[in-house]
Amino acid sequence: MEHGNQEIGLKKGPYLQLPVKDGITIMWETSESVPGYVRVYQATNRQKPDRSRPCGQFSCGADRMHRVQVTGLEAGKNYCYELVSEDGTALTECFPFCTAPKEDAAIRFVLTAEYGGSSAPDGIYARPLIELMGYEHPDFLLSVGDMVNDGTQEEAWNTYIFGPFAALLRSTSFYPCIGNHEVGDKIANGRQPEIYAYYNQYFAMPHYYSFDYGCAHFCVLDAPNLCPYEDLVSYMPKLPEDYRESEQFRFLVQDLAACDKPWKFVVFHYPPYTSSYVDVPALQVLAPILEQYGVDIVFNSHAILYDRSHPIAGGKVAPVGVRYILVGGFEKFDDWFPPRLNGFSARSVGNRPGYVRVALTPYRLELQAIDYEGKLFDVLNIDKK
Repeated sequence: MEHGNQEIGLKKGPYLQLPVKDGITIMWETSESVPGYVRVYQATNRQKPDRSRPCGQFSCGADRMHRVQVTGLEAGKNYCYELVSEDGTALTECFPFCTAPKEDAAIRFVLTAEYGGSSAPDGIYARPLIELMGYEHPDFLLSVGDMVNDGTQEEAWNTYIFGPFAALLRSTSFYPCIGNHEVGDKIANGRQPEIYAYYNQYFAMPHYYSFDYGCAHFCVLDAPNLCPYEDLVSYMPKLPEDYRESEQFRFLVQDLAACDKPWKFVVFHYPPYTSSYVDVPALQVLAPILEQYGVDIVFNSHAILYDRSHPIAGGKVAPVGVRYILVGGFEKFDDWFPPRLNGFSARSVGNRPGYVRVALTPYRLELQAIDYEGKLFDVLNIDKK
């Protein structure tokens, strides 16, 4: 790739962040510090650029890590973008993308996790799973943590995300969630900002955040920060006694209290309720808040398996309550389940590397768990009255 007479070298991306109704954020990294430029077109019905209908050129200052905010677009509409030089010379091919839809629109998204925790980026399940997720053509991809094996190492981000997911992330918006491997299995207590250095560099959203998309609201938490390891021997997360005074806990309460969307989802890495050995019961103290504000599903990870609970309220299975779903991962760990599952689990599968896809309208949720061969192994349908 050239910029004028200089070789600038594309190291990461481009990839999509923070889609909104009138735009999107496009990020990429180059080997040298140069200005960044993006040109956007309306798309044809075959997802190709209609060069007779340009939408503008957008830019950011000289740097190696580029973050360009595209604005002035229409909600729920298809566009194409390409990286260009200052004089308008195309530096990449054109890639399609879509802006966020209007309020209460139906949406489709995919959740995945644990492709960095205990999985190999060149493992036998990684390639087919990434391809299958791409075939879903989701509105966005949401990771539930352990995106890399050690997030304090720069190369890990290339090996586990920006290499294998490159083609998917050029046209599919990506929402990250921090797991213990993103912070290098350190005791993340907010007093170690250096452990977030690469996350801060590569993503446009903070460590915990929320967003609306169509008919749904999503609240994404940083579990290792909220509930850090007690020590690096037992590796057991433990809530500090003053957790209610933390900025993140206050954010959770205020965010859910202000939400008026038909569907509410909360995403964080450590699972409060699971039949697996890798549970974090300390986080069950969040359950009353989640129940009070009508959260529909909590998506978790940490254990590299799939586990869907019955509705839970008041610490027990109930007719109406919050469902907790571990979304699976890129490896098989059936031995992480005990011989007998606990009473919370409705469906538990440890030997099917896979992902979760969700189709959503204001009135109905259809959730399916898909394995690396494209086979369905769980279904959940919920109707809103």
